[in-house]
Amino acid sequence: MIKRGCIISPDSVIPAHICELFELIKAREAISISRLSSRIYTLITGLFEETMDSEGENSLSFAAVRYMKAHYSEKITVEHMAKAVSLSPSQFSRQFKRQTGVPPYEYLLFLRLSKAKELLKTTELPVHEIACQCGFGGESSFISFFKKQEGIPPLKFRTVLF
Repeated sequence: MIKRGCIISPDSVIPAHICELFELIKAREAISISRLSSRIYTLITGLFEETMDSEGENSLSFAAVRYMKAHYSEKITVEHMAKAVSLSPSQFSRQFKRQTGVPPYEYLLFLRLSKAKELLKTTELPVHEIACQCGFGGESSFISFFKKQEGIPPLKFRTVLF
């Protein structure tokens, strides 16, 4: 958890996320609730990750997030995550959600989405290849999830925003 008086490091991405969120709201253009929610989620997960980095490697959530980051492109389940931290799936899910505020699989999906957005911004890879590299079941499920979260399909995200 972030503690009172905690200072964000100079190399933090948090100020950029806050500015992006502020600009979206300030623009007063039609913005979908799911897109705004996704931006807020990105901010919260960024805060979480920076907090986990500052709390040390003994935390269950830190170990689980490290596992997810190493294996997000693979077909992993909550059972795999739980096994990586030596807990039963139900025990792991409860503890992860208590520590982070989100279920582990939801965190994994947003980690995958974040990686996909990074690839859309920085490469010319086709959508099906990005879907595969980011661990989504297929191109159509990736497009559907992306559109639900961002309010626009991946190719439009690539062309409109960048």
